[in-house]
Amino acid sequence: FVIGQTMGMPPANGGPAVDYASLVMALEARGATVEPLEESQLSLFDIAAQSIELNGAEIQVFEFADEAAAQAAAATVGEDGTSIGNAVMRWTDAPHFYQMGRLIVLSTWAAVPISCRY
Repeated sequence: FVIGQTMGMPPANGGPAVDYASLVMALEARGATVEPLEESQLSLFDIAAQSIELNGAEIQVFEFADEAAAQAAAATVGEDGTSIGNAVMRWTDAPHFYQMGRLIVLSTWAAVPISCRY
């Protein structure tokens, strides 16, 4: 599964998770352990990613200026995640990309798909 829009868990305020802060709130509200890490050097979409540790696994959160920019970036991800724009990607595990609101979340940790567990 590559690009999905299944991250729409409501944060504490009841709205959908559409930015970094509301994503962290939504995950924590569901009992997840979320630890912010340093800004990632990974720049798949010409913006820096914020790394977080989610229940022991590192994931990357890309927050765009608006939803249209996130959707445009998501459209550049190849069907199987091995290409982003003109770049060919090599992953250690299957990539899982999720886009909602201003966010694209990347997880290569197959054991906990973000869409199903939170």
